[in-house]
Amino acid sequence: KRQGSQASRELLAAITPLPPKPAADKRLVKYGIDTVLKAIRADRQISFTYLTFDADKQPTPRRKEAYQVSPYALVRKGDFYYLVCNYSKYDNLSFYRLDRIGRIKLLPDKRKPLRAFVGTHERAGLSDFVHRALYSFTGDPIELRLEIPTYEVSDLIDTFGNEVTIHKTDEDACEARMTVQDGPGLSFWLLQRADNVKVLSPASVRDHLVELLKTMLAQYEAPADMPPKNKETDHG
Repeated sequence: KRQGSQASRELLAAITPLPPKPAADKRLVKYGIDTVLKAIRADRQISFTYLTFDADKQPTPRRKEAYQVSPYALVRKGDFYYLVCNYSKYDNLSFYRLDRIGRIKLLPDKRKPLRAFVGTHERAGLSDFVHRALYSFTGDPIELRLEIPTYEVSDLIDTFGNEVTIHKTDEDACEARMTVQDGPGLSFWLLQRADNVKVLSPASVRDHLVELLKTMLAQYEAPADMPPKNKETDHG
C-alpha cells in the first residue's frame, strides 16, 4: 500500500506542477491514481461512477450504472489529468477526467489487451492516440489539410507535433497536412482559429464547420432573451 501511495505522489509531482482546481478533491484524486496504478500493474479492470455538476453545482453521477473499463495510462492535458482506457461496451479508447471519477474499485477481471486498440507497438500507438486527441475527445483518424498563415506554424506544431507536413505556398501562407482524430475536439480547435485557418479537406469537416457556424449565427441573430438549446457530449 505504501509503495502505491509513494508512486502516486511521485506521479502527481511529475505531472501536476500546479495544484488541482478548487472543485477537485485532492484525496479522491490521489486515491484514484493509486487504484489506477494498481490496476495497470496487476493487468486488471476497474469500475467507477462518472460525475457531472448540476445547476446547483452539486456532483451528480452521469449514469446510474457504473463504468467498467480497462485502464492503460494517466495523462495530463491542460489543467487536468485523464484516465486513458477502454469502456467495456465499446471497441475504442476514451478519456475520463480523474477528478470526476468516484467510487473507483479494482475488479478481478483481466484488462483487454492494449494492442487491440493501438496495434502491436503499444507504447508508440498509445502515444499517437493521446497526441491526436484534441481536448480529450476521440474519433476516427482522418487526414486533415489546412491553409494557414505562417505565424500559425508554431502553434500547429505545438498541437500536432513534428509529424505535421508543411509546404510554403507564398511569403505569408502555408499548406499543412496531418493525421488527427475527427470529432468535437477538432471542431473546437478549428473554430478557435476560424478567422485565419481554412480547412481544405476533407469535405466532411468543412461541411460540419459550416453547419456549426450557421447555428452560432442563428443563435446570435435571435432575441437575447430566448433560452439556449442544451447539447450534451459523452466524453471525459
